[in-house]
Amino acid sequence: MNILKFGGSSIADADKIRHVAGIIEGRKNNSELAIVISAFGGVTDTIKTLAEYAAVGKNIDATFDSLWVSKHQNALKIIYK
Repeated sequence: MNILKFGGSSIADADKIRHVAGIIEGRKNNSELAIVISAFGGVTDTIKTLAEYAAVGKNIDATFDSLWVSKHQNALKIIYK
């Protein structure tokens, strides 16, 4: 069994995600292959910050919206390029 795990900076933007997809594509004939994808680059730290802000009553809407938009834009770049 081969396990490939990607996350953080290795999937931080559309180009890096395409690179990871190429790695996976090159290994797809391996019948015992597991792929693990964790959070995109910057997401875990941002979620931690959002939790800290929320815990002290700060408004997190703008930060959350910014995170959502940036990751959504990366996904659209992958789909439509």
